[in-house]
Amino acid sequence: MTQGAAGEAQSGAAGGANGGEGGSLGDVNGGGGILIPPPPPIRTRLTHINETVINLFKTMPLSAKLMKNKAIENSNMEKLVNYSEGPIPDTASYITIEDHEMKSLQDPVIFEGLKHIMPSYLLLKLGSAISAVSGVLGKGEKRKALEDANPLASRRKLIDPANEVDRAFINHTKIVFPDLVIRTEEHVRLPLRWFTNKALKFIGQNISSFPTQKTPAINDEKSIPILNMHAIANNGFFRILHGEHPDSFGEWLEAAYNMINFQAFRDMDGSSSNRDWFEAHFGFFIDQADKVEFYDAWKGKELELRIERREKQPRFDRAFYEQAFTIVTESFVAKEAMRLEMEALKASFGAGRPAGPSGRGKSGGMQKGQRSGVQSFQAGGSGFATNPTCILCGSKGHSVQDHDKSHPKTWSDGSALWAQQKPESKSITSPDGKEVCFNYNIFGKSSRCARDGHKCPRSHIPPIDIFSSLAEPELLRYKDFSSSIRQRHPRPHISQQYKDIFHRIVTPYDPDAFELELSNHNLSSDYPLLVHNLKYGFPIGDMPELGETIVIPNAASCQDHMEEINKYLLDEVAADRMSGPFSRLEVEDILGGPFFSSPLLIVVQSQGPGLKDKIRICRHLSKGNKYADSVNSHIVKEDFPTRFDLASKVANIVSFTPFLGLIPGPSWPSPRRSHAVASAPPGSQACALDIEKFHRTCPVLPSHKCWLVTQGYPGEFFIDHVHPFGCACASSNSGMIANAVVDIWHAKGVSPVLKYEDDIGVFRSPSTGALFADGPFSYTYDRVTLISHVASLNVPWHPEKGDGVFRDAFTFIGFYWDLPGKTVSLPEVKRMKFLHRVSDFLERFERRRCLLLDVEKIHGSLCHVAFVYRDGCSRLPSLSNFAVSFKGDRLAKRYLSRSAVTDLKWWRDKLSTPGLIRDLNLSLSPVDVGLFVDASTSWGIGITFGQKWMAFRLTPVWKVEGRHIGWLETVAIELAVYLVRFHGYRNTHLLLHSDNQGTIGSISKGRCRNVHINDSVRRTYDVLVPISVDVSLQYVESASNPADPVSRGILGPLANKIPLCFSLPSELASALEYV
Repeated sequence: MTQGAAGEAQSGAAGGANGGEGGSLGDVNGGGGILIPPPPPIRTRLTHINETVINLFKTMPLSAKLMKNKAIENSNMEKLVNYSEGPIPDTASYITIEDHEMKSLQDPVIFEGLKHIMPSYLLLKLGSAISAVSGVLGKGEKRKALEDANPLASRRKLIDPANEVDRAFINHTKIVFPDLVIRTEEHVRLPLRWFTNKALKFIGQNISSFPTQKTPAINDEKSIPILNMHAIANNGFFRILHGEHPDSFGEWLEAAYNMINFQAFRDMDGSSSNRDWFEAHFGFFIDQADKVEFYDAWKGKELELRIERREKQPRFDRAFYEQAFTIVTESFVAKEAMRLEMEALKASFGAGRPAGPSGRGKSGGMQKGQRSGVQSFQAGGSGFATNPTCILCGSKGHSVQDHDKSHPKTWSDGSALWAQQKPESKSITSPDGKEVCFNYNIFGKSSRCARDGHKCPRSHIPPIDIFSSLAEPELLRYKDFSSSIRQRHPRPHISQQYKDIFHRIVTPYDPDAFELELSNHNLSSDYPLLVHNLKYGFPIGDMPELGETIVIPNAASCQDHMEEINKYLLDEVAADRMSGPFSRLEVEDILGGPFFSSPLLIVVQSQGPGLKDKIRICRHLSKGNKYADSVNSHIVKEDFPTRFDLASKVANIVSFTPFLGLIPGPSWPSPRRSHAVASAPPGSQACALDIEKFHRTCPVLPSHKCWLVTQGYPGEFFIDHVHPFGCACASSNSGMIANAVVDIWHAKGVSPVLKYEDDIGVFRSPSTGALFADGPFSYTYDRVTLISHVASLNVPWHPEKGDGVFRDAFTFIGFYWDLPGKTVSLPEVKRMKFLHRVSDFLERFERRRCLLLDVEKIHGSLCHVAFVYRDGCSRLPSLSNFAVSFKGDRLAKRYLSRSAVTDLKWWRDKLSTPGLIRDLNLSLSPVDVGLFVDASTSWGIGITFGQKWMAFRLTPVWKVEGRHIGWLETVAIELAVYLVRFHGYRNTHLLLHSDNQGTIGSISKGRCRNVHINDSVRRTYDVLVPISVDVSLQYVESASNPADPVSRGILGPLANKIPLCFSLPSELASALEYV
């Protein structure tokens, strides 16, 4: 009988030898003797059930016995794990492994080959024995022992393992990595681009020139120097290192090999885990057959996996990698197919389109008579509940695929009725210049216009009027910090009251109401973090561990305002937005460890003559010291997206009007009337709202409150429960809340709605038969209704700021907008305030030195008002150039430059005149009258206007310092503007074509740092502003620019020559001569 069979039979035999009834051991019977305990129940044989089976086991090969025993082990374990009560279940015994079989398993070669089918008890028994043998044998002795134990083993080996070497992805010489680079990787992830051969060579040659910074001192560890990655990223000298990914797969391959070696340096003594992971990681991508073809598809995922390794340390999982690789490559293929499909659709749209006003056809489209190999538009419903809008003609009631011969395609001059085609990109744009999404217009919300899961970047033209669609909100993607938060807890010995301070969440908003509204309107996926953050607090970033308490003293400006500061802090405590004052030790107990106290500072803002200065108490969260970086330095701007509707977007909405009056010259290219199908109709109104204490309504994650402590009187500290003004993430976190409010409004039919920080601008347009009447018009909502739509959210609307009703004109983001008049101006109070600031600045610093901060303040104010005073844009570069001369030194004092003084006096004079307005009728899509310009340093300037031409030749003295091709191209536009003025263009928006991108940028901004170019821009706007003409510049390839040959002296027919009809400015008279 085998050992296993004997074991299973033993319990039954023992019971048969004892008779009598049961009783417990020690019980005494009537005769005084000790009773024999009752026999245990007979155990059922589970393995060796009979002699036939036992004999079968004896003849089984060793591998079959091992597999059977492993199955028995698993079955026994499952019974024990699942046991809860009642009789203990029987377990099966193992099949006996004979002595000679056990000896053979001690052969390391056989053991390695069979260990995957062994039960655990054998693995434990044999593994230790084999390790003991291996430990006393050298490398050669081990190999000989293996061969002696198994003579066939040496014959099976094709390569001696002793001669094997580590696999290398590419041939590469050994690289020594600088210690500074290795230390930096401990604190900051280095981009893979740094590990290409050329990048490593550059680093080795220039390491002494790299900017450095000190790490914060934590506990007993001293600060050490590491590379300053921010400074490197913003310095052109290091451009070879800028970016994340190598440019090609070949460079990626060498960078991967170098990074593996680099990570090996970082492994702890005796460990290779770091190198092993990176070798497996990079090796996976190298093993893919289509790695080169899909490099652009998977390189982002490869980076994502490396970042995940750094943050969460997951083990390498090849199955996961294979799944991820499949997803990104299939997505890449789908998007590429969709891109080709869209190009075919756009090409189909441009087929047979008549030539523009200049008589030249659009390049890149299919010619008349050609057919696309792809069906232009699929059949089927649009997915809209109401009539669609045709993006070809702008008419409602049919979509573009249903546009037939009964509907006009173009105006009589061949230009588009509504949507326009950009010749350089073949994209289709709406009148406001936004690219139109074909899929959405045709198929509606059911379209798959964004297959990668992100919001489609193109304009979605819905079936509602395009006036409402102008303010369609942008979808932002917020970062989830949950995996990187360093959790804190209040110290256990403190009172419950102090513990509650740590956990306190302060906000007026109702998270449950947000959850319900987002769900009801299918917006939950757009705001996956909002409800949780409202309940438990918003993280302020990926904040490091604080090793010690850092207290930065308040600014010197606070000394004279301590009463105001103390009142402010106590008011915040009374409003429950802060807690305090506490001692340093109390704060450390409440917040569970060290904290960072940022300083307060006082900013005095002048409000104008006769008005009291406004004193602002600010938190300087960008202030650090030599031992610790500031709070804001740890907050990555890209992690906190924002959505601001600037003045230009308001202008787009206000400016739309059914007709635009133009006064063309009698015999020149005639601009058509701009029919805005999607217009702000007569009767459109707006209402301004303001969210009170905007940033201060956004709660902070308790574990991040340690970064938001401030000090009042020395030694008195206050803990903040909400976002302070000046925190780099405050606009994004509080903006997430406000954006959700705006999107809920849009979902309920309140549109357009614009938002800039705490300022909300709500528009409405008339609707026939609507409920709310105002004069001759009726509307679908009033102010009370729109507030009631979001009343459950508990938005804290400011009781005094904003409008009580909808108005034809309203003040929003600091400007006064007149909807019927289509104008914008500076409110009189604001004009006086900015005039006082400029006058005060000149009085203080025209003959005295100023700080960089003083220049930044006045420059920022003038940049704001330049939206109304467009001719003031060219008066800004003198200030920005002067600010650059400080070279970032915020303590240095400098005298104003002459040009800065001159420009500031211009601003003072301009702001002294009340009543200036900017006409927004000009913000409509520009009219193309066939006006092209070009310049060459070899001959001069050429202008074509329709079929006519004009030329200016350079004189020998034109070239002076600062004058180059960029200046010539700008002057060409200036001369074209003189031509526009002479021929009677007024109150219009014209399109000019240039082949110089730098010039286009200078004219668009209205300024340039180059003095000569800026002077030309200034003269250009001095012409345009009085005649109310806007000019938009469009880039054209030199080969397609009809002014190009003229600029090189190849002139057109004499009959088409434009006579000189204006005088050249004195600055140009010596440099150019009319031909």
